[in-house]
Amino acid sequence: MMIEFLVLIALYRLFTNSKERVFYSVVIAVNLLGLYFCASMSSCMGLLCAVLVMFYLKKYYKWMGLFLALAVFAAASSLLFPILFPRVEAIDTTFGQRLSIWAAAIQGIQSHPIFGMGPTSYQMIYRVFDGYQTYHCHNLLLDTLLNYGIIGAGAMGLYIFVQCKILWLRFRNHICNEMNILLTAAFAAVIAHGVTDVTVYWIQTGMLFLILFSSTGICADYVESKLRLPKLLHIPSYPAKTHTHSVY
Repeated sequence: MMIEFLVLIALYRLFTNSKERVFYSVVIAVNLLGLYFCASMSSCMGLLCAVLVMFYLKKYYKWMGLFLALAVFAAASSLLFPILFPRVEAIDTTFGQRLSIWAAAIQGIQSHPIFGMGPTSYQMIYRVFDGYQTYHCHNLLLDTLLNYGIIGAGAMGLYIFVQCKILWLRFRNHICNEMNILLTAAFAAVIAHGVTDVTVYWIQTGMLFLILFSSTGICADYVESKLRLPKLLHIPSYPAKTHTHSVY
């Protein structure tokens, strides 16, 4: 997940700082090499989705098509020549492990659906429900429901909805579009990777994502006062009364 974030940040800087293109290109290349050595298929899928989202929002459709073609070529090469990406041969095993994890997580959710069982609950229930031994549910939604229940997940979902609305308003009113694109791409990486893993579980990934998310604070006063206030609740501004005072 950290590699995904770093590649996105470096790609964002390529767009916004043309003088340092060589440096950021090297940063991207080194991180992609690290991603290859990690052999994380979930990370590859998360990065693929995030970069496609970034190119789409930037309207770089040719680069989007080229990147997608390279991704298809890399996937086909890995299937035809597994030695290039050895973990491809373990798809059946890793997917079977996740099915075991998800089945145990769902049973845990059903046992405490309203308020959940508290943080890192999977470590306490995998033996009870005969699940695969690991730290978390390997799915963002399941992990949230297991830990915090419908009430907690609903509160988080409401907060995310409000923040997405703010992000949409920023896009619509052309407020810091470049930062908005970076944040949207990072969010896409978290969601795509989060289908098979808990991407912001650790403090490093969580804090880096929050740093990116803090970009919504730029021009926040304008968004709050001018854009988010419903018209029915809008308080009209009246001109201040002028008073004339005699100097005598």
